[in-house]
Amino acid sequence: MVRTIETMPAGAEFWSSSDAEWATRLATQEVGEAAPSERFIDARARIAWQRIADRRPDLERALEKRYPGALLGWMIILFALIAGILTDQIGDSKQVNLLALPFVAIIVWNLAMYVWLLFLGPAVGLFGFKGWGRRWLGGMFSGSPDVAHGQQLNDKVSLRGRCLADWARNYLPVATVRAARVWHLAAAMLAVGLIIAIYSRGFYTEYRVGWESTLLDAPDISAALAAVFEWLPITFGLAAPDLSAVEKMRFSAGGGLAGARPWLHIMASLAIALVVLPRLALATLATFRLRMFERRFPIDLTDGYFQKLAARYSRKAVEVIAIPYAKALAPSSAIALSQIVQDVFGLRSSIRILDTVPFGGEDDLPEVTSRSSESIHLVLFDLASTPESENHGIFLKALKVQASSRRPVIALVDCHEFSVRFGSTGDRVEQRTKLWRQFLADCCVPCVIGDLAGDGVDELRQNLELALAQTGGDRHG
Repeated sequence: MVRTIETMPAGAEFWSSSDAEWATRLATQEVGEAAPSERFIDARARIAWQRIADRRPDLERALEKRYPGALLGWMIILFALIAGILTDQIGDSKQVNLLALPFVAIIVWNLAMYVWLLFLGPAVGLFGFKGWGRRWLGGMFSGSPDVAHGQQLNDKVSLRGRCLADWARNYLPVATVRAARVWHLAAAMLAVGLIIAIYSRGFYTEYRVGWESTLLDAPDISAALAAVFEWLPITFGLAAPDLSAVEKMRFSAGGGLAGARPWLHIMASLAIALVVLPRLALATLATFRLRMFERRFPIDLTDGYFQKLAARYSRKAVEVIAIPYAKALAPSSAIALSQIVQDVFGLRSSIRILDTVPFGGEDDLPEVTSRSSESIHLVLFDLASTPESENHGIFLKALKVQASSRRPVIALVDCHEFSVRFGSTGDRVEQRTKLWRQFLADCCVPCVIGDLAGDGVDELRQNLELALAQTGGDRHG
C-alpha cells in the first residue's frame, strides 16, 4: 500500500518527497547498510506507514479490514460438521439403501475433486483461466471484481480503492490457499458428521440393508459390489454377496437383509479412506504453504519501484541513457530532464544524453544501449510527430533487442512544442496523446507524456516513477 501511495499522483496530497527521504533515512539507520535489501524495504514500509496512518486513518482502517478473519472459516467448518450429522442419510424407513445414500454422492464428488485438483485444474491453468473462485476472492478483498482479471482501474477510483486493489493482487495467492484449506477441512468434517450420524443412530435402531433401482438390475449391483469388496483391504468379516444374495437384498422383493452393522463399518471406512484422510492431507499441505507465505510474502521485488528503493539503499548509481529520436533535445529540456532523473533515482544517479537518432536512422541503428545492469534507457519522442510502425516501431524494436531484460526501456513523449502550437488543452492534444499511448502500449513500452520545458515537471516526475514501477511487470510478464 505504501508503494501505491508513492507511485500515484493522489498520494502526493499527504505524502511528499521529503517524507519519502525521511522514511528511507530512518530505515537505513534501523537495519544498517549491510542488511539485505528485503529487510530495508520491509522496515521502510513499516516506518512510512506509521506516518501515513496518522494522516489518513481511513487507509489504516482499510488495512485492518483487508480480509475476513478466521472466524468465518471456522463457521464454515462447523456448519459442514453439523450438516453431516443432520443429513438424513438413512431415512425414517429404517433402511440402508446402498444406492440412495448421500454418503455415496459425497464420495463420488470428492473423487471428482481430486481429479480436478491433480490433473484438470493445472491443465486449465496453463491456458490462463483462473476460475470464478479467484475472481470472487479478488473482488472480495479489493471491492472490485476486475482485480482478479488484472484490469486497470479508471481514474475515478479513489486512492483507498487503488491501495486495496494493488494489495489484493499481491494477497490473492495467499487468499486462495486460505480458502482451499477451509474447504478441505469442511469437506472432511462433512464426512465425519455423516459417520457420527451412522453410528449414533445405529445404537437405538436396527436397520436393514438393500437396494432398489429402476435403471440397474441385480447383475449390475452384484458386479459393483464385487469390485468394491475386491478393493477393500478390510471387509469386517463380510464377503461380497453373490447374485442370489443381491436379489434378496432388493427391497421390493424381500425387504432387504438384516444385520447392517458390517455394511455401516464398510461405509465409514470408505468415507475415512476416500474423504477424511485425503482432505486432511490437503489441508495440512495448505497450512504448510501458508507458513511459507508468512516467512516470505510473495512480492515481486524486481518491480521498478522496489528496484529504485534497493538502488538508493545500496548506494548504487543508476545511469539513465536518454536517446532522442528525430528531434534534438533543447538545452532547457535537458536541464529539466537531468533534475527529474536526480529526483527519481537519487543524487548519485547520472544521465547521459546520446546523439539524436535521425528519422529513418532506425534501419542502421548503432550500439546505443549501456551494458550496465543498473542502467535505464529513456527514449525521447516529440508529441508533434505522428507515431509510425515503419519508423518509431522499428526503432523501439531494435532498441529493445539491444537492451536486455534487466535494462528497461521507457518512452518519454515531450508535448511542449505541440502544446505551444495548439494549446495545452483541446481535442487535438487529446487525440494525439491517445494515439501515442495506444502505439506505445502496442509496442509494450511504458509511456510518459509531459512538458519538459513547462510547469508540468512535478507531474512528469510522478508519471516517470509510475512508468518505472510498471517496468518490473512488463519485463517478467
